[in-house]
Amino acid sequence: MSALTIAETLAGEERAKADGWSEEALLNLAGERLGRSIGSFFCHPGTAVGYLGKGHNAGDTLVALRILRDKFGWDIAARSAFPLSECAPLTRKKWDETGIAHPLEHPPEYNDLKRPLLLLDGLGSRFCNSPGKSPPCGGKRERGSPQLTSHRASTRIQGEPLLMPSTRTSHS
Repeated sequence: MSALTIAETLAGEERAKADGWSEEALLNLAGERLGRSIGSFFCHPGTAVGYLGKGHNAGDTLVALRILRDKFGWDIAARSAFPLSECAPLTRKKWDETGIAHPLEHPPEYNDLKRPLLLLDGLGSRFCNSPGKSPPCGGKRERGSPQLTSHRASTRIQGEPLLMPSTRTSHS
């Protein structure tokens, strides 16, 4: 699996837009590839929880969650750092398409979740680039909790995160 820098990702998005790709088509493609890559990696479905901001990183993650549920049989849920009314219009559309009626208000009860447990980071660069800054949904705190961390090995390959949505700057 290869990785792109933020600059390479943004340049690729700009080239695609210049070639006529819409923001929604790019978001759908990123989310679908993410969902299919994860679904193909694990030998059996588990639970995927998306930690979401209000921009297009959240939209990528919502598409991936839908693919995991619909194509691979995963249980899905989402936690949101913001009210849905504050999300970018395209991200709100992806919320509607997943069929997740409401984001979780509290962290899921770990013992009740089907394994493997996958935590998808769709919060965006706003929280990643701010040391000590935690999103309102408790994403960094929950994702780093001892209870969840001890069982996060299934989301890592060679000590690195398995997959994360592309880092975007627009609408993030």
